[in-house]
Amino acid sequence: MPDAFFVQLNSDTLSNLISSASYSVCYAAPGIQSKPAQALIDLASEVGKELITVCLDVEENVIRMGYGEVGAILALHNAISLRPHSD
Repeated sequence: MPDAFFVQLNSDTLSNLISSASYSVCYAAPGIQSKPAQALIDLASEVGKELITVCLDVEENVIRMGYGEVGAILALHNAISLRPHSD
């Protein structure tokens, strides 16, 4: 990624950043799209799922506002056994 003051983080950029990780990733966002989710799944198979941390707000309002895809959340859950956290 070029050294820039501002960077647009879209699914392609996030996927590239995740794919370039060599050790671990912590992904914290309101939701997730399918490309970054697949990149996390792929990375988990390389480095181990215990080195992937994902924090999402999975309320239906988040999905309704366009911040993520239910299919991407389900794929992550099935692939790396996400454990829900509730406060």
